[in-house]
Amino acid sequence: RLMILSNISGLMDPNNNHSIVPIVESITPAIESLATDTQKEISVGGMKSKISAAKIAIDNDCGVFIGSGNDPEIFQKLSAGESVGTYFRPK
Repeated sequence: RLMILSNISGLMDPNNNHSIVPIVESITPAIESLATDTQKEISVGGMKSKISAAKIAIDNDCGVFIGSGNDPEIFQKLSAGESVGTYFRPK
């Protein structure tokens, strides 16, 4: 699996109270429309670049997780089965 840790907790759905999309079965135009570029000077690419990386990985049978790098317990939570980010299933 590819783990992308970021300053955000995952792919956000503005149509659902800005909740995190827990699982993405396939990257469709609707999923891509949820992604935006970054507006911060210290960041590069925003969610659009993360989804581009996810496309490459899932096309090569690699699952992708996007979650918060600010959470020091992120790996323990994932190991415990908690939904703490967005997982892109491989094809």
